[in-house]
Formats: sequence, C-alpha cells, structure tokens
Amino acid sequence: MKPLLISLILLAASPVHIRFSQEIRSYGLGLFFLLASVAALDSFRRRPTRWARAAWIASVLATAYTLYFAGLVAGLVTITSIFICRRGTLAPLWRTLPATVGVWALLYA
Repeated sequence: MKPLLISLILLAASPVHIRFSQEIRSYGLGLFFLLASVAALDSFRRRPTRWARAAWIASVLATAYTLYFAGLVAGLVTITSIFICRRGTLAPLWRTLPATVGVWALLYA
C-alpha cells in the first residue's frame, strides 16, 4: 500500500503529468462521442430500430458540439458507411440522408 501511495503523490505533483492532463482532457469527450456515433451506426446496421437511429443522430450531434474535428470525422465516416451500404441494411438512412444532414445543421446552428 505504501508504494502505491508514494507513486500517487509523485504522479499528482509531477508538472509533466499535470500539463499533459490539462491539454489532453478536452479531446477525451470528443473521441468518446466519435466512438459512440460509430458504435450507434453499427448497432443500427445490425438491428434497425428507432432507438438506434436516435442514438446515432444524437451521438453525431454531440460529437460536433464537443470537438469540431471529431464531428467532421463522425460525419464523414457516417456518410461513407451509409453510401457503401446504401443497398443493404442502411437503405432507410440513405433515403433520408439529406433530411438528416439538414436536421444536424439546424440543431448545430
């Protein structure tokens, strides 16, 4: 227990660790939402339900709110995935993609 306590104190007082945690903290939530949006799209691909679709739309929007670059990546990954699977399980998303992008833009603004 004592070595763990000593290492925790050293880590908490380390200037390098403090600086790193302050700089990287802002990216964590954006990357989490980016992964959540890809997972939600995959969930919708496996079982297309309204909840999966709502989770996908909300997670892409949350990604854009949190981190601009991650939102751009989430949008590009989403549109590319929908385009690739437009004749398969993501056909409903392909038909409503212009409306979905319009809703994203309206909610984002």
